[in-house]
Amino acid sequence: MVGPKKVIAAVVLGLISSLITCVQLNLAMFNMHFDYYKRRIDILRLLSMSDRRIAHHNQLKRAGKQPRPRRFWVRPGRVSDWWDNFVNQRMIEEERRENCRMSRRSLYKLADQLRPYIEGKTTIMRSPVDVVKQVAVTLYYLSDEGRLQKTANAFGLSRQAVSKIIRKVCKAITIHLGAKYITLPFTEEEVEGHVKSFHRLHGFPQCLGAVDGTHIEIRQPEYNSTDYIDKKGRHSTVLWMLLSSGQEATVMPECFQIPS
Repeated sequence: MVGPKKVIAAVVLGLISSLITCVQLNLAMFNMHFDYYKRRIDILRLLSMSDRRIAHHNQLKRAGKQPRPRRFWVRPGRVSDWWDNFVNQRMIEEERRENCRMSRRSLYKLADQLRPYIEGKTTIMRSPVDVVKQVAVTLYYLSDEGRLQKTANAFGLSRQAVSKIIRKVCKAITIHLGAKYITLPFTEEEVEGHVKSFHRLHGFPQCLGAVDGTHIEIRQPEYNSTDYIDKKGRHSTVLWMLLSSGQEATVMPECFQIPS
């Protein structure tokens, strides 16, 4: 027969083991949260590239030089026929989805959510680019392997304007919509809910989601640049996406550290 002292000792050891497990889980969750927000800050820093232009202007000013004056706002002959057909609904739905990757209704809904953050002001020089057009420019650019010249020709804008619009819209999406639509399951209840839902809808047990990846082309890194060369000879990083049972996309936090 087991003595009371041994029973008490076993209970104490069990409590200590459970306490250590809880501490380790809390530390792991804290580190995951910390890494997630740290990498979000890194993404925002990459999107804020306009500071370099300001620094270049200040450098020219200190050197006593003047920046080259602008010859014209839009090159003569550059028209926006493709965008005009989109606005006037002279375009079939298949072509619209192929170029913007979403329906017309979704495009306008996304533009309404971004309007407070990307809408420009009308000045005595010229009117700003419409919010819907800015969002469409960004989607068109991202859906076509990032070709500034082709995007500029389709919307009747300059490449410089397209570049600024893309950075501004992507930054607004990351800051104001990222945390709203892209979330990670951080609790045990959330993980169990995703697993049960995936099993119920798709018949896969013990599955949290479907994982896929894609290559995002980047500038040549300063250090270990050869580690980022993909099979096409370009410098890129791998973006991993996790799709839950409800088709909710989640960006994996490790995606911005993995070379090609």
